[in-house]
Amino acid sequence: MAPNGSRLDLAWEWNHAPDNRYWSLTDRDGWLRLTAGTVVTGQYVYTKLSNRAELAWFEEARNTLSQRTFGPRQSVQTRMDISGMRDGDVAGLAAYNRGFSYVAVKRVGGVNTLGVVNRSQPFAVDLDQSTLEAFIPGTTVPLGDATEVRVKADLDFASPVGQLWTTFYYSLDGVRWTRLGNRVGPQALDGSLAHFMGHRVGLFNYATQQTGGHVDFDDYLLSDVLTAQARPLDSTALDAAIGHAQTLDARHYPADAWAATQSALAAATSARAGRFGTQNEIDAPERALSYQLARLGVLAALPVTTTAEVRCLGGKAYLAVRARNDSNDPVAITMETRYGNRSFPVVASGADVYQSFPARAAAVPAGSATVRVTGAVAGQNVTTVHTAQHPAGNCGG
Repeated sequence: MAPNGSRLDLAWEWNHAPDNRYWSLTDRDGWLRLTAGTVVTGQYVYTKLSNRAELAWFEEARNTLSQRTFGPRQSVQTRMDISGMRDGDVAGLAAYNRGFSYVAVKRVGGVNTLGVVNRSQPFAVDLDQSTLEAFIPGTTVPLGDATEVRVKADLDFASPVGQLWTTFYYSLDGVRWTRLGNRVGPQALDGSLAHFMGHRVGLFNYATQQTGGHVDFDDYLLSDVLTAQARPLDSTALDAAIGHAQTLDARHYPADAWAATQSALAAATSARAGRFGTQNEIDAPERALSYQLARLGVLAALPVTTTAEVRCLGGKAYLAVRARNDSNDPVAITMETRYGNRSFPVVASGADVYQSFPARAAAVPAGSATVRVTGAVAGQNVTTVHTAQHPAGNCGG
C-alpha cells in the first residue's frame, strides 16, 4: 500500500498491515483520522490455531493504531470527534491482547451511545460477534447531540499481579469525569501466541453496516497515575520543566533540536494555562517537554567563532588561530595545532583569544586547527570541539 504522506513516531504500531487510504494525520491538522474502509464480516479465523477460532469484530478491524502498555499502572486518555460517524460504526479506546476491553461510541439509527465491552478467556471457537461486543449493562451513556467526547482507560496490572483490569471514564467537557461501571477484565497474555504483540492500548474505528464514516482522535495522553488512586492533581514536574526550558539559550543547541523543544515548551505552557481535569493532562505535556530537554542535554554545545590562517614573517610561516567566545558566560579555550598547543583558562563572554604558532618552515600545507571549549550549559559541564580549516601557505617568495 502506497504511503499517504503521514508519518508516525516509532512508538506506534498497527494491529494489522495498515490500509493507508483510510488513515491520515493531514486530513485534519493535529488529529488522527481513522476512516472505515471496509465492513467487518465475522468470517475471519485464526489460521495459527488448530481449531481455527473466529475473530471478533474488534480483532478484524483494520487500522487499529496502538502503543505497548507499561506497568504496573497506566492511564491513557484521548478526545474523539464523532461527528463523522455513520450508522453501524464503532470507535473508541481499547486495552487488549487476544482478549480485549474497550470503551466505544456506537452509532445506531442516527443515535450515538457510549459504553464498555469486555472479552476475557476462555475464548470460544464460534462467535456471535454482535452479542460478544454488546455493551455491558450499566455502562452505557446516550451522547445526544454531542460531537466530541473524551475517554480514559486506567490499566492496572498490580491488582492482582499478572492480570490486567481496566476502568473506563468519560467526560464531555474535559473537567468533570464519570466512571463507566466497574473495572473490567481480567485480561491475561494468550499462551497460544495467536497474538504476537502482548498487551497494547489502541485507537480504533470499524464499520458493521457501511463504509465511509470517520472518527478524529485529538491526542493520546499518558500517565502512570490512576483515578482510583485518588491523588490530588500535581503539576510540580510540569512547572519545573517549563521553568528550566525558559532559562536555556538557543545558541547552545542545534537548530532542529531547539525548534522541537520550543514546540514542546509552547504546548506545555498552553496546557499549564488551562484547567486540568486529569493527571494525564499534566503528565503528557511534561514528559514530552522533558524528553526534548533530555535530548538538548546531550546535544549542548558552546558557541565559538574560530578562524585559522597562514601568515608570513621574515620568510617564515606562522599558523594564526583566533577564537571568540560567543556564549554569555566565561569559558576555557584550548587551541591544538600540528605546530603546538595553547590554553586560555578563562575567556570572558564576547572576548577573543589569539595565538600565532611558528611552523619553523617557509611553507605550510593545508590543514586545520582544533579548538576545544569547556564551560557550563544549564548547570552541566560541556566540552565542545570546533575545527577551523586553513589553506596551504608559502612564505618563501
